[in-house]
Amino acid sequence: MSIAFYIVAGLTLASAIAAMSLSNFVHAILCLMVFFAGVAGVFLTLNADFLAGAQMLLYVGAVGVLLIFAIMFTRNAVSELFRGSGGWLSGIVVATLVSSLIIAGVRDAYSTAVFPEVAQSSVKALGEALSGRHLGALVVTGVLLTAAMIGAVLVALPAGAVETAPEEDEA
Repeated sequence: MSIAFYIVAGLTLASAIAAMSLSNFVHAILCLMVFFAGVAGVFLTLNADFLAGAQMLLYVGAVGVLLIFAIMFTRNAVSELFRGSGGWLSGIVVATLVSSLIIAGVRDAYSTAVFPEVAQSSVKALGEALSGRHLGALVVTGVLLTAAMIGAVLVALPAGAVETAPEEDEA
């Protein structure tokens, strides 16, 4: 592994710890966004360009901004809900147990797994596949997402907000 990987991984780990330990929600979410960007940096150091771009667009761009707006709009309701439970010890114990189970599972999987040769892929190859062989699936997905977004906007509007055009009487 390169030194850049360890620097980015350290920054990612530090921002994750800061996001968990800060009591101000806005600061915690900003640290969470730095964590998401750090994960994208780890993807870049592992030559996974598409995953890094998707991480930045989806998590840093969309999820992070959505969380910021959600906290800003509901600040009064949320601040009274989470005053602090004082359960640090139980949280550390549960996190340690879950982490040790995940690490044991990954070690076991990698010790018995046989990895086949994987063909090298790139963003260019993915773009060529999406604009060639899988163009129909891409268009159908775009139409489906557009319909879902229009439906979400209509559901979010208050009742009676959508006006229909008055019918003209035929004379």
